[in-house]
Amino acid sequence: MTKPYYIAAAIAGFAILWIASGSLVRNDENKTELSAEERSLLTLSSNLRLVEVLRSTAQLMTRDIRVAGRTEAERHVTLKAETDGKISYVASQKGQLVIEGTPLVKISLDNRPAKVKKSQAVLEKRQLEYQAAVKLSKKAFTSDVALANAKAQLEGAKAELLESELELERTIIVAPFDGVFNDKYVEIGDYVNTGDVIAAIVDLNPMLVIAEVTENNMQQLTLGTTAKVELLNGTKLRGEISYLSSVASKETRTFRVEVIIDNSDQKLIDGMTVTLNLMSKPSTVHQVPSGALTLNKDGIIGVKTVNTDGIVAFKEVNATSSTENNAWVTGLENAANIIIVGQEFVKIGQKVLTTTNLKESENYGNQKTDVSRPHIFSKTNGIVEK
Repeated sequence: MTKPYYIAAAIAGFAILWIASGSLVRNDENKTELSAEERSLLTLSSNLRLVEVLRSTAQLMTRDIRVAGRTEAERHVTLKAETDGKISYVASQKGQLVIEGTPLVKISLDNRPAKVKKSQAVLEKRQLEYQAAVKLSKKAFTSDVALANAKAQLEGAKAELLESELELERTIIVAPFDGVFNDKYVEIGDYVNTGDVIAAIVDLNPMLVIAEVTENNMQQLTLGTTAKVELLNGTKLRGEISYLSSVASKETRTFRVEVIIDNSDQKLIDGMTVTLNLMSKPSTVHQVPSGALTLNKDGIIGVKTVNTDGIVAFKEVNATSSTENNAWVTGLENAANIIIVGQEFVKIGQKVLTTTNLKESENYGNQKTDVSRPHIFSKTNGIVEK
């Protein structure tokens, strides 16, 4: 009875071996279904270095250029004596607001009024003489030379009267515009000559804020752009860029920028320290992690990218701004595959295997990377997954 059992066991074992051998053959046949290109790419991938790339799309961005500045009066005028004489009047208080035309300093009149009267009398005489000469000339009782001489004397009398009147006016030094009587340099009784400094007046409305910026920042500014000003006490004001220098300072190689601010309440004074925030022109930038920046053999800063053939290239960039973790750079195409992990271990022109960052660069800080699905690029089939 035991012999049939042995025979049955032998038959069952043979069947199991036959089924297993058929399964293995089918698996081998399935492997041959891959295309030649796919088999080539998958074989090649085992010899390529893996890097992580960020598929970045350019975005428009403006930035604040933050610089230290100071306030400066729009006009600061030093008044000088236009005639000689003794000071007879000086406005009593420095620092007071004055209206255009307000007398600030007076010089003694002396004999100036008398000279004006004398000039007026001489002019009247010359007018009569000229009128008489004209009448005689019409009747041919006088020569043309005598008529011309009478006319010349009349014009001379007019000029002398004008000069004496101007000399009288010059004895009063007035405010040339609304402003602050900032300083006086003479006192009553002082004697001044023509050209001596008399007083100073400043115009505090509007007020200027002055700053110096670098050449790179200067190229990012535009006249008329809104600017923010913050005082040391925390007060925040707004103005607009009114002047951009075209010539750099010889000492600092920086450029002067002026922002004009309304100061009708006279709260700002000349020489205050401020912080100035200037808005740059919109520029096309890519946001990349700071660690993606690298240097080439010439010491030029840039990033390494991967093209559609999986070849590494170096692109020079300019960092317009940065934080602890990210940088905003210009110099790249509108779309770029930027190597963000492994860039220091690959060379320019080297073919690489990549793993793609899942997010776009607009919100890189929250991006996650799919490191479980590396791929390489193919001209015909796009991405071939491993």
